[in-house]
Amino acid sequence: MKINISVFFQSPLNIFIFRHVSPRVSRRYLQLIGFLYYLVNRREKRRIARNVRDLLEGREEPHLERVTRDTFKGIFSHYFEKMCSAFMETEAIERYVRRHVRIEGGHLLDKALAKGKGCMLVTAHWGGVELIPWVLTVARWPASIVLECKTRRLAKALQRHESMTTPS
Repeated sequence: MKINISVFFQSPLNIFIFRHVSPRVSRRYLQLIGFLYYLVNRREKRRIARNVRDLLEGREEPHLERVTRDTFKGIFSHYFEKMCSAFMETEAIERYVRRHVRIEGGHLLDKALAKGKGCMLVTAHWGGVELIPWVLTVARWPASIVLECKTRRLAKALQRHESMTTPS
């Protein structure tokens, strides 16, 4: 039976590691096991690379190689954000966001919220988006999200942070 990447990354061992190491270490760890995952699942890796080539047909080889490499980095970033958001302690996630995220255009949110009507940010699921609620709440903006999870374990883990990420 083949295990998909989501189930693989959310294995009990990986959850344990994410709960007990820093985001920096867990990010490197996830990249390493992601590399191993695609080493074993070569067909899946080739299919992703072929999709990139099909999308960028006619582009030069160095560009195709860079985009393919960045695609895999994006996959790993997505799962890193998901695992952080679900399984790390709130304080560790907040520290990570403060150190590694820079907000551009925050004044636009402030301006919209000053009108007293709130505002809505909408994002397509193109890469990792799981840190967005953390970024907003660390910056002290109110945030509500619509969430759909593949597993009950992931939904439950994310919900444990729900009350902790509400700005006071």
